[in-house]
Amino acid sequence: ESRCGSTLLGNILAYSDSDTAETTNIQRRVYSEAGPPLSALNICGENHDYCSRETSLQVFQDVIYLMGRVPISSTSKSLLSKSQSDIETTSNQLFFKMQSIATTSLDKVQEAFPKAPWLFVFRDPEEVMVSQLHIRHVERAKCLGSRRHPPHRVAQVIETSNFLNSAHDLTNEEYCAIYLSAICQSALEALQKKDSNGYALQYDDNIISKFVVDVLPNHFNIRLTARELSQIHAISRIYSKARSENMPWTGEDGTEKHNQATAAIHQASNDFLAFSYVQLEILAGKNKD
Repeated sequence: ESRCGSTLLGNILAYSDSDTAETTNIQRRVYSEAGPPLSALNICGENHDYCSRETSLQVFQDVIYLMGRVPISSTSKSLLSKSQSDIETTSNQLFFKMQSIATTSLDKVQEAFPKAPWLFVFRDPEEVMVSQLHIRHVERAKCLGSRRHPPHRVAQVIETSNFLNSAHDLTNEEYCAIYLSAICQSALEALQKKDSNGYALQYDDNIISKFVVDVLPNHFNIRLTARELSQIHAISRIYSKARSENMPWTGEDGTEKHNQATAAIHQASNDFLAFSYVQLEILAGKNKD
């Protein structure tokens, strides 16, 4: 989900201890919102008007495979110096931080890679909406970008509603909430599948601790070295979206976000996002058991 700490977690994953890589032959690679995987998921159109679902899955699998074969820039020199057999036996930890709209295609992601663990990070919807809509040019908000041509899942919510006629009849707050609701509902459906390898992680003051202590070792099977933990501590103190590396992260800002929320944001959040948020909280709570 957008604006929920995923960039920070991606930065943590992207750090790979060079000593660990040298001794264990493991290289960690992270792609952040890369275009090819999302394009592959949508190559046949939302309703597969241009080609079959099987074709879309095959293209997606091929794209992921090819991106996994690209040498890691920081270690490409050492990889090239190894023999071909050494390169083929190198075990890569490959991660993709996907665009939030890719969540609506999680069913295809899971079908293409049924054994791959994945993570959905979510946050109080009112806080997300404030982050999205409190900008100078609100029409450029990420959650409003598809308003002229709503994605299939968004259009479904509008069509099945008893009091909504079209996207044009909605306020910015309502459309943003419905857009986010489509993302959250898709994640819920994927998480609730019997064979799901998903994990729901809630954004709060303890998100880094939960990520390092539980998600990495127990869900992604990653054991961190003392050096990596030290680096993660340093990374977590920097605001992940800052243009300057000197801007510190001050921690969870939920109270401030709620104070900034307008009555329209509060109402739209309650109308379209409250149910999915409560369900995600329940799933996140089960991860603690």
